[in-house]
Amino acid sequence: MKRFVLQTWAVLLLLAGWSFWVRHSGLNGIVIVTPLAVARELIHDPSQYVRPALHTLAVALFGMFAGLLCGLLLAILTWMSKVITGLSIPLALLLTSVPVVCLIPLLTRIFGYDDRTVFVTVIILCFLPGFVFASAGLKALPAMSEEYFYVQGAGRWNRLWRLALPAAVPHLAVALRVLAVQSVLSALVAEFLMQTGGLGFLIATSTADLAMDQALAASFVSVAIALALYAAASSLQRAVAKYYQ
Repeated sequence: MKRFVLQTWAVLLLLAGWSFWVRHSGLNGIVIVTPLAVARELIHDPSQYVRPALHTLAVALFGMFAGLLCGLLLAILTWMSKVITGLSIPLALLLTSVPVVCLIPLLTRIFGYDDRTVFVTVIILCFLPGFVFASAGLKALPAMSEEYFYVQGAGRWNRLWRLALPAAVPHLAVALRVLAVQSVLSALVAEFLMQTGGLGFLIATSTADLAMDQALAASFVSVAIALALYAAASSLQRAVAKYYQ
């Protein structure tokens, strides 16, 4: 119990301050509700959040792994060719610097107004961190290892498969930990703007109906999903780091 309080005291203090502010601000329930009202909403009808939560989780997981894979593939191409490096890095930065609000109208014209656009949006938003960490990992070689492979006459593909990719694994594990939260946020933003399903759609419709308790309950469920993914990714990253010590 003491450890739980030490780890969550800031959250508990925030919830207490939130409840105190709502009770003494005189604001209407259509503007903000107390944490207790949100908890009652979750307990009263938890089933309505299961399907949207699974949808958001699926989008986040798919986008996280697909974005990381795309980033790794581009990192491998830039590792193998300086020409590709000069061409790809500015395009990658340009693509990820465009606001998602501007991307979605273009993506809907290409992929349609359905879940495919949501998936592609999440992949694009998860792509750059995966590319950055993968590129750093491919260059984080053990001391004198690259020289040893040259002396042994190893070719480029051999050096990639036997040296660079294994060296990049710890960095890829860190990328997964970073993307665990970003993928959920990206999925929520895309679902909120597209309104094709998931917790983002539930938050959008609840806010439009002035059902703030439902909107905040869906937000809390999304936070729980992000924390669960982050905890799982952190455990994996620690295991990988321990193995590579």
